[in-house]
Amino acid sequence: MAGMAVSLLAGMTAATGGGAGPVIGARLVQGAAAGLVNSQVIGTIQDVFRGPARGRALGMYAVTSGVAVALGPPLGGALIAGLGAETGWLSCLLLSAPCAVATLALAARLLPPPRRTAKNSRLDRCPACPGGPLRRAPATARAPRP
Repeated sequence: MAGMAVSLLAGMTAATGGGAGPVIGARLVQGAAAGLVNSQVIGTIQDVFRGPARGRALGMYAVTSGVAVALGPPLGGALIAGLGAETGWLSCLLLSAPCAVATLALAARLLPPPRRTAKNSRLDRCPACPGGPLRRAPATARAPRP
């Protein structure tokens, strides 16, 4: 939920304009927050749903993603055509706001509380540092044998 809230706030910040620098900065933050959200969706579905309900939830996620990808450009184009270039672009940045607000409200109401699954689970603070997983990855990767 934190990633969704940050994405919402960053999108609203970008939509207020204030010049290219603040808009670009806010969009970078929004993209990073969206990455947090996107990476957790499948795991949350796996954790919350079981059996056929899991398949339905994954299907709904796929359909919703496809519809959003299909409708985003035409809606954005209509806003730009109807409101003009500057106001239209800024209003495009608000397209995700109603969905984010609804998602936050529904998630707070319907999702179970978070739980830790491991006693010592923690994030790797420096994945590229010596000994970190990104540093070890090339050593463990092997080319297929002919």
